[in-house]
Amino acid sequence: KITSKSNSVSTVISTIHSILIYLGRHTGTGYIPEKIKNGLMFSRSDDIKIQDILFYAINLIDTDSDDYLTKYDKLIKSLSEQVVSEFEKKGETDKEANKDDVSNIINQYYLAINNYLFNLKTTDFVIDRTISNLSNAMEQLNIDLTNKDGLSRHYVRDENGNITKIINEPLEGKLPKNISKETYLKINNVLNKAVNELLALRTNKPKSPTFYV
Repeated sequence: KITSKSNSVSTVISTIHSILIYLGRHTGTGYIPEKIKNGLMFSRSDDIKIQDILFYAINLIDTDSDDYLTKYDKLIKSLSEQVVSEFEKKGETDKEANKDDVSNIINQYYLAINNYLFNLKTTDFVIDRTISNLSNAMEQLNIDLTNKDGLSRHYVRDENGNITKIINEPLEGKLPKNISKETYLKINNVLNKAVNELLALRTNKPKSPTFYV
């Protein structure tokens, strides 16, 4: 997957850093320009992993704040420095990178951001993460309760990662056997109560209705 003759591990790290900075400034595009890849050709799975890291990073920053970009850039710089440090320990920053190295570098970004999440350890952060998980569960409950069909969207891409076709597959919502509608309603009420109690514990109340309960 590497087309250039001299793409060291440090070059790959620098390139991924540049991609994350670009995507952070153009959120929602999901498009990584070839010129930013600096001659590297990532596999589609690599692109998806980079998108995951992007969304993790964005969710850690208040996008409504005036200094959003500064905070985001600082976070990505911090992650990249941790990745560089890991490869410097092994003396591999100047090593010629192969496909496995690229995947390994991306996985190091995952580890770096997971360490960042772990080190936050603030009450509000834990509350927000818990509310997010509860909200997802409640959304699925609502789909099941109403027997409302959803759509799963899949993209077919060419070898360059360009979308060639969009496939919409129906997701059927239905109650599992042996679980009554009344039981589901009780579960939903318990989850909703838990979310409201968590919000009451939050030190800094959300400025906008981020959570829908």
